[in-house]
Amino acid sequence: MDNWQFTPYAFLYTASVLTAIGLSIFAWGTRSVRGSRYFSLLTLSTGIWAFGHLIGFFHRNTLIKILMIRVEYLGIITTSMFWLLFVASYTQFDQWVNKKSIAGLSIIPIVSYVLILTFPWHNWFYLDYEFVVQEGLLLFRKTYGAGFYLWTSYAYVIVMTGVLILIRGMLRMPRKYRWQIIPLTLVIILILTPNALYISNSNPIAPYDPTPLSFVLTGAIFFILMKLYHFLDVVPVAYHLFFKHVQSGVIITDERKHILDMNLAAESYSGARSSFALGKNIFNLFPDHQTSIQKIIDSPGTIVELQIHPGRWYELQSTNIQKGQEAIEGHIIMFYDISDRKMAEDELRKQANTDSLTGALNRRHLFGQAERLFQQSKRYQHDLTVLMIDLDHFKHINDRHGHTIGDQVLIELVQRLQKKIRLPDILGRYGGEEFVILMPETPPESARNAGERLRKAVDKTPIQTEIGPVKLTISVGIATSNFETDTTIDQLIDRADQALYQAKQAGRNRVSAK
Repeated sequence: MDNWQFTPYAFLYTASVLTAIGLSIFAWGTRSVRGSRYFSLLTLSTGIWAFGHLIGFFHRNTLIKILMIRVEYLGIITTSMFWLLFVASYTQFDQWVNKKSIAGLSIIPIVSYVLILTFPWHNWFYLDYEFVVQEGLLLFRKTYGAGFYLWTSYAYVIVMTGVLILIRGMLRMPRKYRWQIIPLTLVIILILTPNALYISNSNPIAPYDPTPLSFVLTGAIFFILMKLYHFLDVVPVAYHLFFKHVQSGVIITDERKHILDMNLAAESYSGARSSFALGKNIFNLFPDHQTSIQKIIDSPGTIVELQIHPGRWYELQSTNIQKGQEAIEGHIIMFYDISDRKMAEDELRKQANTDSLTGALNRRHLFGQAERLFQQSKRYQHDLTVLMIDLDHFKHINDRHGHTIGDQVLIELVQRLQKKIRLPDILGRYGGEEFVILMPETPPESARNAGERLRKAVDKTPIQTEIGPVKLTISVGIATSNFETDTTIDQLIDRADQALYQAKQAGRNRVSAK
């Protein structure tokens, strides 16, 4: 023990070494995360720095002191470089990092370290040095040379460049992660300030170098960052770049369903700014869809479709944020805009169910709706009325003016009929110039009145075509369900067709009931 000069400061330097090495080991364990490798090397460098100073200061052997100066400077010189590389990688500003740029950055550090290795044989790094005894401690006293100041200037430029990159990156982060700028800046202040005091001979705790001692505090700050901001667990800028620009809406909630974050797409879909929504329950954002939101939260992977805005449809599903094996820490709710898909589906459905010329239901879909209404009316014993409509003398129009004019007439006829029927009534093209209207819960007298309104709507005003107005009339046959005789929808439609035949035999342009 005669080779050691012990003071209580030795405990603090030892704590600095252990803290730095502990951080390095932890960071290496998360090296798959962007920036973790450089952070591990950065903290390892500070550990070497603190270790070299610990042994070199408290050991009394001068050869050991000179050896440990070289070890200490290995940590000092690499710390500044790894700081810059870590910040660039962590903030995704590392597109410039390659073998050539790293080699260029390494020139002055390598030259400086060569000067350190050889300082006993020249005065470029230290103009002069000596071993002195002060207050019972054997100390290495030196006078700095040009090489030292060149290295120090370079190191400070590198560190401050890293600070600027850090600030730039932090300002691009979401609000939650942006607060990291304060503790990370504090780390730099805690290292640079005592280092500047030490170099300028203004050290308040001389002869001890306060810089390695600051590693205990900076290590504590990094542990806080890991706890509060998932430092080295998630890269905030990488997360934010994805989170901001992904086209799907994303809302992140805690376990109480309070909104922690939302991206621009989610703001657009919900109609709420994140500044308003953060901290609020997600149900407050979608008050009309609480059941659906609760459903996807309770059953992750379940998909629901919601019409949040008129004409805009969204597909929603959620994923739990797990904490451990069972505990749920929150939820990620994804919104996919499926409006275009829904429009395409509606268009395909329309094409499959409607007559391509007139827009009325086609015969296949008309009969499907007729069967549905027939069974429903039969079950509840409600009247179902069928109106069979035929365009009088339509063949003459085609023969005289051509099928183009005939098509225009059919289109205009359907438009007039649609305007005169009720919302629950269903209009379909039976074939050619014949149309069927299904009128649920309509007794015979009301059906006859409806038939007369339709007949007059066509007879009153000629239909406008490209050759001018064309005078038209229609004949209407009506049949109302009689469930004692009508056992199928076909029988009811046949009776309406018979009534239509009676109207045409009676002179057309009239309504007949069967």
